Amino acid sequence: MTENDENPAVDEADSSSEEELTADELLEFALTAGFNTFRERQREIRRLARYVQERADDIDNAKTRAKELIEEQLSEVDEKTLDDLMNSFTSTLDEVVQEQGLSDDERVEVVASTFRALSEDLPAGALSSYLESIARVTLSPPPTPMLLGSLLVSLVGELETLVGAVARALYAHQPGKLSELGKSYTWGEIERFETVAEMREHVADHAVEKMLYGSFSDWFDLLERRFGVPRPARSTEFKTLEVIQRRHLMVHSAGVVSRQYLENLKDFKVEADLHDQLVVDYKYLADATDALFVVALSLVAGTTFKSARDVEAQERMERRISNTTYYLLQEERYEAVISIVQHLALNRMRDELAKHIIQVNGWIALKQLGRFAECRKAVERFDTRSKSNNLRLAKMALLDQVEAAHTLAREMLESEELPAEHWLAWPLLADVRAYHEALTLKASEDAQASEGD
Repeated sequence: MTENDENPAVDEADSSSEEELTADELLEFALTAGFNTFRERQREIRRLARYVQERADDIDNAKTRAKELIEEQLSEVDEKTLDDLMNSFTSTLDEVVQEQGLSDDERVEVVASTFRALSEDLPAGALSSYLESIARVTLSPPPTPMLLGSLLVSLVGELETLVGAVARALYAHQPGKLSELGKSYTWGEIERFETVAEMREHVADHAVEKMLYGSFSDWFDLLERRFGVPRPARSTEFKTLEVIQRRHLMVHSAGVVSRQYLENLKDFKVEADLHDQLVVDYKYLADATDALFVVALSLVAGTTFKSARDVEAQERMERRISNTTYYLLQEERYEAVISIVQHLALNRMRDELAKHIIQVNGWIALKQLGRFAECRKAVERFDTRSKSNNLRLAKMALLDQVEAAHTLAREMLESEELPAEHWLAWPLLADVRAYHEALTLKASEDAQASEGD
């Protein structure tokens, strides 16, 4: 379920019209642009991660990797011999190690004779290239976790970019805060700038750059201390902090657990020991995107509610949150929707419709995950008699009142109260659409039967 977000001043503003916006509108414009960029780039990271995971067998295929290494050294590869050598490489070594009563020289000879027999069809001297390549791909880590680890680094980087954008927007909105930085400039430095605005932007950039040198926690400490922006939801949870720390491991120690990792997570139960090798798979990355998404949305919403005095700007943010939960449902990011409902203060929202939409979308997410029992009583208690038809339709569909929901949905489509795109795309109406298709098919079959008679 979504709600129209009418905001021409912000959503359609370009560089020529920005000068006409108020300070609150400029703040809203910057926050919206920053969050939209974060959201789209995060979506692409998830898509790439899914692409990599689905093709993991091909990416990690040892024979393909060995063949590429051999081709770097030899003009051609005998694939049958490569298959035979790869199949026997590990098994032969294991058998020799387990064989009792052999001297070291005898063990070497057994292995060597086995490989010589398998490589009779190879040119003289080629065996070493085959064995070296096989050993390299056998002993080296598969590339899929490396790729997913790199995407984790990018994921955290996108949040860092957003935090920087929020800080810049706040300094532009409250330029007086720049005087609190304690940095002085000589006349020579000042004269390099053509306008006061140019210098102000330079000082803000310097302040943001310095802020981002700090830790994840330091970022939000500064925003809270200097601008009163509340700490974002989930920013102090283990899941979020572990993602940040694992990112550091990927960058600095190839995923090997360090003392710093353990020290920074000492307040939590960590299921890893020093020198353990941590990897990133698709599920981990998908969970990480949801956690960081809620941090990002909460940061932008909290900044708006705290800093923008314009009530309309705050209400537009509430509608954006409601629309965001709808888009997340379409992407099947149900855990993210549930997390938004749990962590963002719905009871403080001004826009009643936005609040109800967010709650309903949370119920939809629970139902999609097979957890509807957690909210069934709340849905049954939800009084829709004075609410919009959209909310009445949602309640009917949630409670599997398919026939009644179908009747209401078709009436709303006819009156254009329910947009056609919502009828086609709203996940909650899947059973209602199936019911409609069944009715349509039966009507068609009945008509054909009548014509045959």
